[in-house]
Amino acid sequence: MQRPYRVVVAKPGLDGHDRGARVIARALREAGFEVIYTGLHQTPEQIAETVIQEDADAVGLSILSGAHMTLFPRIITELSDRGVGDVLVFAGGIIPEADIPKLAEAGVARIFTPDVIGSNVAFLETITGPAFRTDGSERTYKVDGCQIIVGATAGKIDNIGIVGYSQRCSFPIAQYFAGGYQYPVPNNPTFGDIKRGFGGSYGADCLMSCGNAAAPVVYLSYQGSHADNFNNLEASLSIADEPGLSAYEDWGQKLAAKYGQDYVLAAKFNTNDNLDDVASRDFAPIRPDTIRVGGNLSGPGESDPSQ
Repeated sequence: MQRPYRVVVAKPGLDGHDRGARVIARALREAGFEVIYTGLHQTPEQIAETVIQEDADAVGLSILSGAHMTLFPRIITELSDRGVGDVLVFAGGIIPEADIPKLAEAGVARIFTPDVIGSNVAFLETITGPAFRTDGSERTYKVDGCQIIVGATAGKIDNIGIVGYSQRCSFPIAQYFAGGYQYPVPNNPTFGDIKRGFGGSYGADCLMSCGNAAAPVVYLSYQGSHADNFNNLEASLSIADEPGLSAYEDWGQKLAAKYGQDYVLAAKFNTNDNLDDVASRDFAPIRPDTIRVGGNLSGPGESDPSQ
């Protein structure tokens, strides 16, 4: 009887997050493949030796650290030097689009990335169905009782998120970012989880004399780097009741006490000192109601670092 196709799944380098690699390993096993998972912090030499010892047909590399341009070619060289250059190499993780052709030239057969961002809205709608609401460049979809919000330009998805974020209505935020894996962000995070995992800065559309037109919104915004494909993150909360209301009021009062009411009324905290330590403490145990990732996000002071 012919043996199953054998795949080594490996985590090269210092990347300390393996949730995605484990998901892929499990999916391959369920599809009938024989899978050997190496564990974390593997050198190129160790990975090549594992491929030989396991008589593998393919090796899948998972990386989120941004070191793919160094590590992947080294692994391919190690395989070739050991006489197993015909082993199929595929990879996934946070890999900028500009690097994919270079990796293909180096010998990586296929790169898999979190590719909803940048894809066509028309493609997304083959999965979600048509939007039930459109407001300018923003579309809202209902999928399995969850409200998905998408920002798009010229038919291409800039950002995606969920309104009414919860344990059931969530998505793996970490897959879009190379950082934040010393403290992995859970699927249903608090502001404190996001701040600890990624960092970021707090802002708000209004903290004083906001009127009654709409509930004020507090944001925690993280701006991604080149390694993150310049994906940004925006976690937000509409301030309507507790526990958000008390945190919101305390932050605003402390800003006014230090810098004066005019500073707060003019929302200067979005571009100057925002007493981030106070906001971080106040909002740490509270969960955002909306989380979005991608570019062209709308939070205070949001900008696209790729520009």
